[in-house]
Amino acid sequence: MTDPIVRTQAPVALIGGADVAPQVINILQSHAATFVAADGGLSHLTAAGIAPDAIMGDLDSLAAGMQGRFADVIHHLPDQNFTDFQKATAHISAPIILAAGFLGGRLDHTLSVFWTMHRLKLAHVILISDDDVCFLARHTLTELSLPVGTRCALLPFGQARVDTHGLRWDIKDAAMTASLPSTSNETAQPDVRIHQMGGLMITLPLAALPAAIDAVRAE
Repeated sequence: MTDPIVRTQAPVALIGGADVAPQVINILQSHAATFVAADGGLSHLTAAGIAPDAIMGDLDSLAAGMQGRFADVIHHLPDQNFTDFQKATAHISAPIILAAGFLGGRLDHTLSVFWTMHRLKLAHVILISDDDVCFLARHTLTELSLPVGTRCALLPFGQARVDTHGLRWDIKDAAMTASLPSTSNETAQPDVRIHQMGGLMITLPLAALPAAIDAVRAE
């Protein structure tokens, strides 16, 4: 088992080096007090005036002078067999990790993050872009409270069996595969229930982050 570098019973914000809008950092500050930079994600935190609690990664993307400035919180993780996202999440012990700066950059990096989420079953991680939040269904039943008309997309990993209630186009005990995903749906009722077996990614708009946090936190 990997020894944690950051251990807390509260949500942690993990910032990567892909694009992150300043308003996303502002939103994260209302949900997390602990901020961790994955390598080049440090530039987003310094631009926002946030001092990181830890900096993790192979450090090949740090701006000049940053290693000396933040020497006391830098943790060099050089293993090139793993991405900075995988190394950082493995060294954080927290009930929820809010991960921004890992989507919307290079396509191969984005696909690697999705694959890592599925393969390692990182159901405590919420991926955040400038427009979306997405997370793995943590239990066989996911319950969401959302305004009617909220975008809600379901993406299976491998094979999944899905039954929904409360979506405009409900799925009734149907087999879903990566070749036949549901890519466009929305809520028709304020309370949505998603029953699933298998790997399923749920994508919501950024404004639905509190609902995503509640779903991931639910026991």
